Amino acid sequence: MWRKQSSDLVKFFIALLDVGLITSAFYIAYWARFGSFQGVTEFIWLCYFSAPITLILLLRYRVLTGFRYQSLSRISVSTLLAFIMSGLICSTILYLTKTAEYSRLVFGYYFSLATLFVLLEKILVKKLFERYLRNGGMNIRVAMLGFGSKFESVAASIAGNKEWGVRAVLSLDIRDESVKSLVNKIRKSIIDEVYIIYPRAANYDGQVDKLIAGIEKLGIPIRVASNYDELQGYYGQYFSNIAKVPAVLLAPYNLDPDQVIIKRLVDIVGALVGLAILFLILPIVALSIKLSSPGPVFFSQVRVGKSGRHFKIYKFRSMYIDAEERKAELTQFNVHEGHIFKMDDDPRITPVGRFLRKYSIDEVPQFWNVLIGDMSLVGTRPPTKDEVAGYEDHHFRRISIKPGITGLWQVSGRNDITDFDDVVALDVEYIRNWGLLSDMKIILRTITTVLFPKSGSRL
Repeated sequence: MWRKQSSDLVKFFIALLDVGLITSAFYIAYWARFGSFQGVTEFIWLCYFSAPITLILLLRYRVLTGFRYQSLSRISVSTLLAFIMSGLICSTILYLTKTAEYSRLVFGYYFSLATLFVLLEKILVKKLFERYLRNGGMNIRVAMLGFGSKFESVAASIAGNKEWGVRAVLSLDIRDESVKSLVNKIRKSIIDEVYIIYPRAANYDGQVDKLIAGIEKLGIPIRVASNYDELQGYYGQYFSNIAKVPAVLLAPYNLDPDQVIIKRLVDIVGALVGLAILFLILPIVALSIKLSSPGPVFFSQVRVGKSGRHFKIYKFRSMYIDAEERKAELTQFNVHEGHIFKMDDDPRITPVGRFLRKYSIDEVPQFWNVLIGDMSLVGTRPPTKDEVAGYEDHHFRRISIKPGITGLWQVSGRNDITDFDDVVALDVEYIRNWGLLSDMKIILRTITTVLFPKSGSRL
């Protein structure tokens, strides 16, 4: 059973306020474009269509409520991201369906003003809520029980964030006192909640069970910090259930269904744009490849995707047709340390292929892999079967997610990173910190890298 962390009533009133500001932004945008409100009813559907999508995203990014523990910068970024995603979704749907005529200028004004109004509202609400907490409103008095680095970290965070409205009135080391003594001290104090934080390796689970049983008799809520991350720092912790039995999910990234769906929608839109580019450049690129060397226009190869799934990747051919056969004799020239093959001035690359690789044009057919779901726009690069055959256990982290056309490694100076373990470290960093905002940043950096490549650089 999950306990609600925020009031549905407060959430409802904040949502009403957001709708009011979004609607106001639409009317102001319409007036700014046409100088009057005549004919506004013909365009009001735009507001009715986009407002629910925006509200769902604001709810998804937790900026309708939950201001206590969120920083102002996090609230601001989440609000901006919600409106950016809403704008992308709405504009894509309008473009693909072409169901009605609308003014693109009104649409642009509308989303810009709505973003500004709601962002200012969130900042104001956060500031007012912080002031209310500092003046004693809704303060929570907690007893902190435990020891260790996590215990000290939480204590420091509470002490350094008065705007949270959390006050640690007791701080007790469970190693120094008996369960009975700890419970007595809590009973004699005014305590709203108890935090229990201790290292997993300390083997205090038995004592903590008795402590929880004792505090439970007092009717005081208890928060026990999960400490499974001490098993393996790569994994994150997420609350889940197995057949209605509460469980802690240990996973390399947060399997948030909403973000997964939105990421897939972004992939589909990006793939359609990429395939449109493919069809535009196909005649010129195909002719250039054919004139440069004999062989097919496209190159395909079996790669390893998410969780070891095999799929066929597609590229424009940039090498001579005997490239794979010649790879073995060139292994000694590999400039990478580990399970990736790359050499300077690779003789297997055709003259046209060098140009295609410099601007990453050879990668464009992979948008088909993205469209059919084998790959994502952003992820880790898919290895070959031979590369995976030589992996050590920790290298398999790279293929715990869907591979991508671009990724953190590619935009972090791919050609300058020659140690495979450094590649894995960047991939793990991406996986652990995965989110829609980080994907957008990588896509923007990729566009810059493609348009302004350094000497010899490529995706």
